[in-house]
Amino acid sequence: MNRPNLARALAGSLLLIAASCGDAPDPDRPGVVVTDSLGVALRTWGHTDQDLEAWSADPDPILRVGSLEGDTPDVFGRISSLILVPGGGVVVTDALAGEIRRFSSTGEHRGSMGRLGEGPGEFSTSVTLLRVAGDSMWVWDQRQRRLSIFADGDLASSWTVPTDVSITRPMPVGSGLIGEAGLRVDGELASGLSRPPLRVVRVDRDGSVTELFETEGREGFMDIRTSNGEITGVNIFRLPFGRQPYFAVVPNGHGTRIIGGPNDRLVLREWSGDGELRAIHRYPGMDRPMTEARVQRARDDILTRFDEPSPAQRQQLDLLESTLPDYVPAFDRLWADDEDRLWLRRSVEDGVEEWMVLGLDDLRPLARIGLPRGFALMDVRDGLLGGRWLDELEVSHAQVLRLRTGG
Repeated sequence: MNRPNLARALAGSLLLIAASCGDAPDPDRPGVVVTDSLGVALRTWGHTDQDLEAWSADPDPILRVGSLEGDTPDVFGRISSLILVPGGGVVVTDALAGEIRRFSSTGEHRGSMGRLGEGPGEFSTSVTLLRVAGDSMWVWDQRQRRLSIFADGDLASSWTVPTDVSITRPMPVGSGLIGEAGLRVDGELASGLSRPPLRVVRVDRDGSVTELFETEGREGFMDIRTSNGEITGVNIFRLPFGRQPYFAVVPNGHGTRIIGGPNDRLVLREWSGDGELRAIHRYPGMDRPMTEARVQRARDDILTRFDEPSPAQRQQLDLLESTLPDYVPAFDRLWADDEDRLWLRRSVEDGVEEWMVLGLDDLRPLARIGLPRGFALMDVRDGLLGGRWLDELEVSHAQVLRLRTGG
């Protein structure tokens, strides 16, 4: 049995053992059933969406930075990431310019770093800010596989991930990174649905790589074209409602926690920083069954891209007729804020993002929030929401809103 199959078998065994142990309510955690098996806590929360407190964002921004045209720093090509800084200012990456730009709480430009290029302190168009504690700024360049660390606006150090390790969506931990690395597909390629396994690894500054655990990877449809017995082309189509894993790394006083997993259902797994599975959190009352209305919206979205669907789009339409999960993928982003809360993006429909907020200690459901149209949330700090806002002309702005919590 290979490692991914073994991992799935062990997970299934854990669930069966837990069921045989019997579920007992935890008096200190109303609404949750907790069992334990072989050191893995299984928590099943009884909440539904209607049980969650409704939070909101103040519709009037306290900061908006962005202009339609010109050569000033507030004209953005593509905002790829944004972080809030103490005092209400923002740091923004403009991926098309390869720049990092800082703005005060009043929108004043406080300086820029970087430019397009491959030298020290330069970036490609795949640059992202990583949220870290303290005043230093970590910048990840996916194309160059390079982490750059800035202090007081100057490049302090940088290092590159080894060429034989291609990690994506890295998250900082200590002096290294935890990220996702695809596994090589063994055997002969074949057309059809594919979900190659994904491994989560830690990469340290000295180039050492530690494999932490494996899970199911991104779902896609592989189309293999052959001629005279030879493979002439391989296309991987993005599936409507395709499922994939997402993770958040949460440092704390007791060591690193890795929270996330495949988004097939609203089930969050929790690993230690060494890759040991510690807990499984299930929220069956907040799973969203697939409906014909959701399928029709997906069809309409495909058909509106072009007047005449491309071969890839026709393939997507065919898959909507033949292959659908029973449930809509439960989330597609998650990260922790500075107030011990975990944020999960549940859906994006008609330009409106819906998020769910959990308590970081035990992943208890706390609230749900729908954001203003066109606003993409990228950071939460000190009761503020920071992100990218697209106006009616689809011009990008850096925007900060005030969070309204219940009570």
